[in-house]
Amino acid sequence: MKVSKIERQKKQSQRYSIFLNNQFAFGVDEQVLIQFNLRKGMDLDQEMVNAILKEDYQQKLYLRGLNYLSYGLRSEEEMRTYLLKLPGLTRDHLIDLRDFQAEGSQANKKDQAGGHLPVDLEGESSTPVLLPQDLVDLIIARLKDQDLINDTHYAASYVRTQAELNRKGPRVIYHELLRRGIQDSLARSSLDEVYHEDLIEANIVKLAENYLKSKRDLPYKMRTIKVQQYLLQKGYPKETIATGLQKVEDTQNDQEEAQLISRYAYLSLNKRRDKLQGYALKQRVFNDLLRKGFTYDIIQGWIQSHEDDFENEE
Repeated sequence: MKVSKIERQKKQSQRYSIFLNNQFAFGVDEQVLIQFNLRKGMDLDQEMVNAILKEDYQQKLYLRGLNYLSYGLRSEEEMRTYLLKLPGLTRDHLIDLRDFQAEGSQANKKDQAGGHLPVDLEGESSTPVLLPQDLVDLIIARLKDQDLINDTHYAASYVRTQAELNRKGPRVIYHELLRRGIQDSLARSSLDEVYHEDLIEANIVKLAENYLKSKRDLPYKMRTIKVQQYLLQKGYPKETIATGLQKVEDTQNDQEEAQLISRYAYLSLNKRRDKLQGYALKQRVFNDLLRKGFTYDIIQGWIQSHEDDFENEE
């Protein structure tokens, strides 16, 4: 069967429509057109057409991979997972040259911008004849040859972004790299090379300062405990947290502490004085303040200086 015409598609300029016997047969990517040296007057047999369509399917997967990369760097594992989710090439996308023996056959009713009508080949038309997993290794190898997939560059870039912009700790970043398919040794070496001790300490100081500003309504002891928990959750090592917090100013003068304990003490008093009195009321208020993070001496001093507030009003 001879190629009667080749025409660039209007909606997809990188694709070409191939006509057989003056009827639209199939579309191919420009890369495939060049690879098979498709031209007017060229003879095509069924085996060649199937090979062309399978190569075009591979090119489509490759272009989908490029589009996926356009949104950001990807690890090899992320790309593999993405490509494997794409649909396979089915018999619906192949053609039978017998449909092009004469003018007016059903083939010329196909939409030139779309797929191909089902053909009467062996098996169900929706059964894949080529699945993404058959080609993923080839596509990834092609992307790696072009340095578009490079786990070493990806890991270093990921560490830099998460450390400098998001201020995540090294432990969190390490586990995120593993979940993205980065090998353990590469994850560790990338952290060692990119996430230096001075940056870790600077992040701890910045995160701690911002966190403590938002917790000024808590007593000093409780703020200290909570900021440590917060930094641990962010992925910073306990020993590094201790070193970094030494450079963070977080003081509370006596007047601020007195105002804070009075606030929480009266909240507790007003909540419990209808049901409790005397020692029982003092003990309950004491425990409430202790849970808030106030020290034993501060609580005792406040209670002793506010004995009148614990007297039963008749």
